[in-house]
Order: sequence, then structure tokens, then C-alpha cells
Amino acid sequence: RQGPLLWRLVVLCTIQDLVSTAAVDYWYHKDLTASYPSMTGLMGAILSCLVFGLRRWELNESMGLLQKDRRKYDALWESQCAHEDSKACIEHLAKVVNMIGLRETDYCRQHNRMRADQLSARLKARFLSQAANSAP
Repeated sequence: RQGPLLWRLVVLCTIQDLVSTAAVDYWYHKDLTASYPSMTGLMGAILSCLVFGLRRWELNESMGLLQKDRRKYDALWESQCAHEDSKACIEHLAKVVNMIGLRETDYCRQHNRMRADQLSARLKARFLSQAANSAP
């Protein structure tokens, strides 16, 4: 169900074009093979098949990459959990997280940061003055 709405519209228009052309042919000629199908409909069908087929192929490729990463992560985690020292470190880290209260609130968030060298001169001066004022 992912993907742009445009391609769904292309598919619907393609189907509508092919069906309407076939209906008109049947209405006038009483034979669906009396004329060629709509070239617009055929081109839309070919383009839609290509887009959806290539998209499916790329999704399968990316899922394969994710599965490889998952296997590596699982192997690393198993190796970490295999040793008693590692288990003790993980348990200690869990206790520290609970002790400082990180589990109770949502502290996991992404901060989008702009690089100072890419700022305009006015924003760079403002950023540097704020950084100087907040320094301990």
C-alpha cells in the first residue's frame, strides 16, 4: 500500500482506457478483435508494470540487506550474552538506566543539527554568541 498516489491513478486510467476502448469496439463492431487496443492504454500498462515491478525488486533487495544486518546483529548479541562478564555489564547498564529514570520518560529522540560552517554569517554569529553564553 505504499507508493505515490500518481501511480495508482496511472493504473486506474490505464484500466479505464483499455476497458472503454474494448467496450466501444464491442458496441460498434460486436467483435473485440476488430481493431487494435488503445496504444495509450498499452503504454500505461507497460509503464505501470515496469514501475511496480522495479519497485518490488528494490524492496526485496533492501529487505535482503536488512536481513543480513539482522543476522550480524543477532550474532553479535549472542556473542555478548555468551560471556558472564558481558552479561554483568549489560545488567549493570540496565540498572543505571532505571536508576537515572530514562525508562520512565521518552528521552530517545533525534535532534537535527545544522553544521555551523553551512550557516549564513548572521546565523553563525548568533549561534556562536549563544554557544559562548551557555558554556560553563
